[in-house]
Amino acid sequence: MNVKNPVSHRPLGSDLACIDAHEIQPGEYEEIPELTEEMLAIAVIKIPVSPTVTQSPLPVDDLK
Repeated sequence: MNVKNPVSHRPLGSDLACIDAHEIQPGEYEEIPELTEEMLAIAVIKIPVSPTVTQSPLPVDDLK
């Protein structure tokens, strides 16, 4: 059985070595607000569910 390799060999277009070498500076922390108790109180936690073969996104009647 011939199975194609699912790994993509496309270049990313990013210099990962440069990104890995970057050291975060104190000024970069200013971009992200600090989490507060109010933010955490309204947070919604969503647990991802992987679809199975038997699940259909639409009822069968809607597929016509």
